[in-house]
Amino acid sequence: MGSLIRKLQISEKISLGFGLVGILFLGVIWQYHVVLGAAMADYQELLDTYAARKHHVQTIERHILSARALGKEFIISREEAAATGTKNQILATLKETAQLAVLSDQDQQAMLPIINLVNSYSEAFDALVEAWRLMGLDHNSGLQGAFRNSVHDLESLAARFETSKIYLNLLQIRRAEKDLGLRKDSQYQQQVLLLIANFKATTQQSNLGEDIKRQLVRLIDSYSDAFSEYSSRVLSNQDIDGGKGQFRDIAHEIEALITKNYVPDLEANILQLRRREKDFLLRGDPEYVGMVNHLVEKIESQVRDSAIDTPGKNQFSELLNDYNRDFSALVEQQQSIGALTNDMETAVKGIMDEAQKNVAVANNQMESVVRRIRQTSEASEYNLLWITGIALAAGILFAWLISRAISRPLRRMAGMLNHLAFEETTNRMPHYPDGRDEVNAMAGSVNTIADHRQQFIQWWKKSMAEAEAREELQRQIDLAGESPSRTGTDKQQQLEKNYYATQEAKMLLLKEQLSNIRQLNFESLEKLDALLGETHRMQTNNELRALRLHAQEIKSKLSMIINARGDDGPTRPDHVH
Repeated sequence: MGSLIRKLQISEKISLGFGLVGILFLGVIWQYHVVLGAAMADYQELLDTYAARKHHVQTIERHILSARALGKEFIISREEAAATGTKNQILATLKETAQLAVLSDQDQQAMLPIINLVNSYSEAFDALVEAWRLMGLDHNSGLQGAFRNSVHDLESLAARFETSKIYLNLLQIRRAEKDLGLRKDSQYQQQVLLLIANFKATTQQSNLGEDIKRQLVRLIDSYSDAFSEYSSRVLSNQDIDGGKGQFRDIAHEIEALITKNYVPDLEANILQLRRREKDFLLRGDPEYVGMVNHLVEKIESQVRDSAIDTPGKNQFSELLNDYNRDFSALVEQQQSIGALTNDMETAVKGIMDEAQKNVAVANNQMESVVRRIRQTSEASEYNLLWITGIALAAGILFAWLISRAISRPLRRMAGMLNHLAFEETTNRMPHYPDGRDEVNAMAGSVNTIADHRQQFIQWWKKSMAEAEAREELQRQIDLAGESPSRTGTDKQQQLEKNYYATQEAKMLLLKEQLSNIRQLNFESLEKLDALLGETHRMQTNNELRALRLHAQEIKSKLSMIINARGDDGPTRPDHVH
């Protein structure tokens, strides 16, 4: 780590510090992004899975409710458009269940009961539509049309046996006839004549057969003629023989003919039959079926016990049997429709229950996922706070270490420069030749300054010592020439030794500097060789080669100087012998 820091410049160290801090905060931002992404993914899963499930289930509810509403509308109106709309809603429900089933295996299992219930509803509705088509979508089609035709034929035939008005009119004629015989008042004659005219009109307006109508009209005409003769005898106070006469026999013949085509209360009973039949069709209550059956038996008994002829009885019985058969089929179909309607309602209730169950499950799952997301988010926020705090502390630590790596050498360098300003020092700044740090380069420069100052001082001291030794030796030589003595000779020899020692020390210092220069020259050659080994432009290569030649020349000359200085040895003073 130290060697890496030394190879960086101050700007690079500062950039590295800011870069490390930036990386730490990028890590914080990345962690925040991861936390946010996880939360968004969880919420997306919530929307894609659980919210989508709830939406599909609610859509299924809406479609099946629409299908039920349209199905009821079909039952009421029996329009094909309502049936088609119901089928479309059923298909939409099945499509929605299929879309929900593909979300997951759990949804597929949950949708199986709903799919089965929807299919049951669809089958029941199809059967209901078919039943209504068989029963008749309107009063002219299906069983209703056949039943309506039967009952109309029955009513038409019953109208032929409804002679109560004619019979009543005949009774009124007979009463006025007897009043005339008792009171001998002409007003009763007029009353009979009016009732005879009314009898003819009622006969013509009735539903009796044309032959019977003609017979009744012929008979009433005969009765009118006979009554005219009788009324004349009565008003002329002749013997009327107790009110007997031809008119009386004709009246009995008319009464017999009317009785032969009359069933008492038949039309009223048939109207009552139609009332109970319509009550059943309107309300669907089986109680009315019993009433209809009772009235059918009653009418059948009435016809059977009546005085009408056998062909008339047989024809009426056939029509009544046709009516009873068609009504029974109608009742059976109505019961089938009721059962199918109940099946449809049961299926809808089951679908709604299953849908509500799935909605409840989806709500519980959504609440569980929301709780999990909240817990995960809170834990992630807590971790994010710790990571942010650690990143902040690490950033401060990195900034402090890098600033310390810059400021500490500068403080040491300032102290060393202050020391160099006043005295010599042997201390040196740590310097690394391969370092790129400006402080390291400044440390090398300060060390060079210190070395140069120390060398200059040493050179100056040795030069001064040599000069002093030379002066002392010269002075002793001059004194010895004036007064030679044994003591002077010894002192002169001692001074010569001192002088040679100082000169030798100076030469050693010079050799040391020459050796340093030689080492620098060797290092320069190595670097030049390394640079020449790289690829450069032609001009740069030429300059490098020229520098290498100069370095080689300096090397050879330094070798000559070092060798020459080594051979010469210390020089003697001019007067030393």
